Amino acid sequence: MKPTYLMIVDLLPSSKLDIVKVLTKEGIAVYEDIHKQNRFRIKCEHDAFCGIYNELVMIKDFQRDYEIGTNFEMDRLLDKLFIFENSHITNLVYCKISNKKLYKHYMKEMKKRRIKWRYVALIIKKKDMAKNAKEEKLMKELMPVLKQSQIDYIVIDKWKTVASLRREIVKQVQAMKNTIDAESLKEDRGW
Repeated sequence: MKPTYLMIVDLLPSSKLDIVKVLTKEGIAVYEDIHKQNRFRIKCEHDAFCGIYNELVMIKDFQRDYEIGTNFEMDRLLDKLFIFENSHITNLVYCKISNKKLYKHYMKEMKKRRIKWRYVALIIKKKDMAKNAKEEKLMKELMPVLKQSQIDYIVIDKWKTVASLRREIVKQVQAMKNTIDAESLKEDRGW
């Protein structure tokens, strides 16, 4: 069974969701967003520095994936579900806006990586969520990126408060974990 790579996508820098803190409090391990300088990243559009920055984030994410994948294959990690704050989908959206060439390369690499990983995205979205034109542009690019990547995704868009959104995220993650544990048990027993 391939490990599942769950990306909790909170695309907007203005969000105050604190996914890592919320899930850690519930006893769920989460790999933190590599680019915590996300507030800087919102200013990037087409200059060379933004392209280099996005490429660096991509490389760091791929390095982390490689280390986790290697440890999983060597039975050092027994989990079948790995949870990430943002990660590849977020990076792809930023790349699509700032560097089309890098975006195409990144998308091709993601499709190759599906051989070893089962990618799933939990998308946090709401109609009036964007605070400015740049955030609106990011949200507009999100769905085309998801469709092109062919990654399974679940959209959480019916929340009213941050507290209810946090509860829904915990519920979705726990449901996915239970499903994966049940599938893994069946596989281990040869059912």
